[in-house]
Amino acid sequence: MGRVLIFLVIILIVFPALHLDMEIGKSLRRLLDSIPGASSIFLTDRDGVIVLSVGEELRSRASLISSLQATQDQTGKLVMGAHHASAFFYENSQLVILNVPPLTAFVVASPSANTGMLFKLREQLEPLVQEVEGIVPEIPCCELFCSCFSALSGFINVISLIDGVKGDPSVEIDRLGLSA
Repeated sequence: MGRVLIFLVIILIVFPALHLDMEIGKSLRRLLDSIPGASSIFLTDRDGVIVLSVGEELRSRASLISSLQATQDQTGKLVMGAHHASAFFYENSQLVILNVPPLTAFVVASPSANTGMLFKLREQLEPLVQEVEGIVPEIPCCELFCSCFSALSGFINVISLIDGVKGDPSVEIDRLGLSA
């Protein structure tokens, strides 16, 4: 009975957040598909942790993120205001970085993609980022739930162990230090 209750709690708490995350992923995919030549979009938090990603996988994502952080440290010294967008052009691709607080969007596209359209993505990303922010307050709760679930799972494993012990279960409870 206890395991069924735990399963129901997981379904009621975790799955709605996963469903919302899948909807956000679909919305981000539609944005990516709306720009001819765009191949990848990924969103990071201020620490450079990837929050959401669609499109082609890039082996160089970690170095792109760390390069941006180093660049922002230096451009902050120019005292020109907050960073809104950057574009970098390479032989085989272009990279547009959009600051959509509290997240940063990295858009990778072919050199022939319309850079103006890529910059306009910032406006389209704002409502999506607000949806992501709506999930973030649930994360501490989810972490608390996960740690409680982990503790509860451990307790259930102990009870299962006790059920399988031949002899007096109260002796096993005392041996494990679980008696009141």
